[in-house]
Amino acid sequence: MHEFGSPPRLEMVPVPVVAGDSVLVEVRAATVTHLDRTIASGTFGRRPGLPYIGGSQAVGVVVDGAGAGRWVRLRGAGLGITRDGCWAQWVAAPAASLSSAPSGLDPALAVALPSVATVAYVAVHDVAQVTADDTVIVTGAAGAVGAVAAQLARRAGVRRVYGVVSAEHRVAELPPGVEPVVGQGEALVEALAATGPATVAIDTVGGPVLEALLRAGVTPGGRIAALGHTAGTAITLDLPNWLLADVALLPVNMLRRGDRPIDALAAVDRLAAEGALTVPVERVGWSGFEDAMTRLQRGEIRGRLVLCPHDEQVVQD
Repeated sequence: MHEFGSPPRLEMVPVPVVAGDSVLVEVRAATVTHLDRTIASGTFGRRPGLPYIGGSQAVGVVVDGAGAGRWVRLRGAGLGITRDGCWAQWVAAPAASLSSAPSGLDPALAVALPSVATVAYVAVHDVAQVTADDTVIVTGAAGAVGAVAAQLARRAGVRRVYGVVSAEHRVAELPPGVEPVVGQGEALVEALAATGPATVAIDTVGGPVLEALLRAGVTPGGRIAALGHTAGTAITLDLPNWLLADVALLPVNMLRRGDRPIDALAAVDRLAAEGALTVPVERVGWSGFEDAMTRLQRGEIRGRLVLCPHDEQVVQD
């Protein structure tokens, strides 16, 4: 990145030299997220010095330094925020950014799990406390977090899990066994009313979709675990009807969960290794990277966008 607000350039640079407690990691997969895009815009509260390499999370193999041959996850310690990040074939990663990664998983899946599956796991099991007696509805169920939440609800023994999608063409993207609820605005309210209220909702998008859940999606005495706001950051709450319905609106705040995300990640890693859990991932190589960044901004990416830097050979002009 040579200029904030401009597209990244693909360039050949020297392989980093490791020093101190850093190790050289060969990157197998790196996430491309809205946080990365915000940093690249220059509007984030912390700005790296230009030029810089973006990418705040990755999975790879240590090739030089302590623990050579070990599969690791990279996150934190300023990667992609205050120092060069993970959108590269090799990264000099400080020890503070390293944690173990399962070696048997597809790297694109392994890098998507921490930010996607852990919040879904906490929402389903800790906040909403889903049991086999519940009927569950998940908004944004074709997206990464929603798809995982729907899968975890089914694994909890729930007989009926409904997935809210905005349009008919997204129905095919729902996880197996999830029943579709299609619509936006008043059409969504009508579709929820026709489906019948659920006892639990996992809301990953917020805004008017959350308002629709409060109006018609959840049975009196039910509960909504709220963990996203991509559809809108504010809602209008009809207090008399909300009080009458007695629906609990429960925030999912991972920052207040202590070490629980570590336990949740271990659990979802096991499920993924068994083939019992997956995350929708769109893989991209160098040639499609700039276009993928544009589509991410437009909300056109299905699931988690992942750069796989060794999928394509890079040829220097």
